[in-house]
Amino acid sequence: MILSIDEWETMMSGVACGAIELVSFLRKVAADNADPSTSVMLVEQMLSRQAENWPLPPLIASAQTQTEAMLMEMLEAAEKATG
Repeated sequence: MILSIDEWETMMSGVACGAIELVSFLRKVAADNADPSTSVMLVEQMLSRQAENWPLPPLIASAQTQTEAMLMEMLEAAEKATG
C-alpha cells in the first residue's frame, strides 16, 4: 500500500489525537484490501470515515497559516496600489 503525504499526515494526526491506533489501523487496511468487496483504492477512503473531527495535521495547518499570511500581504499590497 502506498500512502500520499496527505494520507500519511492525516493518519498521523489520528494517531496523535488518539483516534486511531496505528498498528490496528494498518492491519485493518491490509485485511480490508485483501477482500475485493471491502478494498479501497486510496487509504483516504478509510481515513475520511473517521477524520472529520480530527485536528489538521501539523504540516497542513502550517501550510494553511503561511498561505493565508501570503494572501493577506498580497491583498493589502493590491489595496494600497489601487487605493
